[in-house]
Amino acid sequence: MKKLSVIIIGRNEERHIDACLRSIVKGIRMVPDSEIIYADSASTDRTVEIVKTYPVRILLLRPEWPLCAAAGRTAGYRHAEGEFLFFIDGDTMLYHDWLRKGIAWLESHPETGGVAGSVHEIFEDENGRKTGFLKHRYGLQTGPRTEKTLGGIALFRKSVLDQTGPFNPFIAADEEPELCMRIRHAGHTLVRIPDSMALTFGPPRQTVRELFRRYRSRLYTFGTTLKYCQRNRMAMQYISERLDHIVTYLMAMAGFLVLTLIAIARGLFLRMAAGIVILVVLLRIFRPNLFHRLYISFIKRSLMTLRTFESYFYTKTRDMDTYPDDVTVIEPESRA
Repeated sequence: MKKLSVIIIGRNEERHIDACLRSIVKGIRMVPDSEIIYADSASTDRTVEIVKTYPVRILLLRPEWPLCAAAGRTAGYRHAEGEFLFFIDGDTMLYHDWLRKGIAWLESHPETGGVAGSVHEIFEDENGRKTGFLKHRYGLQTGPRTEKTLGGIALFRKSVLDQTGPFNPFIAADEEPELCMRIRHAGHTLVRIPDSMALTFGPPRQTVRELFRRYRSRLYTFGTTLKYCQRNRMAMQYISERLDHIVTYLMAMAGFLVLTLIAIARGLFLRMAAGIVILVVLLRIFRPNLFHRLYISFIKRSLMTLRTFESYFYTKTRDMDTYPDDVTVIEPESRA
């Protein structure tokens, strides 16, 4: 068995994949007996051609399969030989000394099933122009802390994933919390250490354009995740830990509906509507930043709620091991 398997996932990542691979090649120098696996979800750009220039095992998922981040990670897991598995996205750069620190933590804390570090994010528009920077996506830390979930960039013991099952390849949204709930139910802890782990690139999330892109890309299909959690008897836990924003949205909408009905019954609907319009105009003029945050939050929660209900009712759960495993494998030796 190898010490470490680094599993990269990607689709159409030609803008970032070279920097990602260079950072990983540098990072695994500190971890003897490591391997790199790249799982590609039917890219149509030059991503795979770039990966072929590195000593990497390439797994090509088929375009007719259900494709998502979890599917790529599961394919990588199935082909990994490492004692430890590090998952990273193709639009992310690794801090070169983090793998050594992450493995050291797992080796000295046998109760820990997975560990992650601090993640920083650079926002880009569709043309690759930098539009912003977020330091410490998961909050500034002064020391290790126990977490409920680690996100998609994290280091796990392979033995733990063998016990609990890997990422569910049929879940396109919240696949990381769903896996981490299974890991916690099996008696393992999850820890985030304060050391910088990764620098990732992505579009600004708080724009109407990005919200609708995520809606169309199945990234709000929390109902599917809920269906699988229900199957594993973790539905209420998932609702309390991950869907509280949807619950509060539904409660707010229910309260607004009740007030509207009361206003109609008492002949006050026009006054109520006028008051809402005046409030919106005043916020737009005097508190534009607050207005923008509320506006984005309303659209986001509306889209999330709609897609959650829709996905819950159309999802038919399947066993994880029924996901196809006949990926096309391109070994680095065949390209020598």
